[in-house]
Amino acid sequence: MDDYAQKADPGAVLELYCAGPKTDLTPQLAQLNQLPMRILYGSSDFYIKKHKKYFEPLAHTEIITVDRAFHQLPTHHYKVFNHLIMRFLRQLG
Repeated sequence: MDDYAQKADPGAVLELYCAGPKTDLTPQLAQLNQLPMRILYGSSDFYIKKHKKYFEPLAHTEIITVDRAFHQLPTHHYKVFNHLIMRFLRQLG
């Protein structure tokens, strides 16, 4: 993964990093209301309590919590992450 990260443009990464805290897309979340979504969190993720409330009102959203996991589900808990994604895709048909 380090090799892949080193291929990134440092200026673009810095710009993205600086823009993140200034960007609030919360008002646009309602536009996602008709999309089927799965929100995956680790049970030990610090941010889950803060962000969960934004997705709960969306009609076709399921919030799934992975036990004993933090934020890095795709890399540290890839088996359960991949299983949940594949299940979601099968449900879509």
